[in-house]
Amino acid sequence: MSASIIRKVAIFIGTRPEAIKMAPVVKAFEASVDFRPILVSTGQHREMLQQVIDLGLTQNIPNGLK
Repeated sequence: MSASIIRKVAIFIGTRPEAIKMAPVVKAFEASVDFRPILVSTGQHREMLQQVIDLGLTQNIPNGLK
């Protein structure tokens, strides 16, 4: 891809297992110069999900969609 085109990719997570499984995918998109991941938390299991978020994921849209 051209370096001038950065594509946004929305990644939705709601549970701790989903966050654990998606963490490497999010990190790969973050490392790419062609993509910008937008991490969306559905707020399904906020407390348990926060444990994984605290390990280095950045929520762009935290605690569910409004």
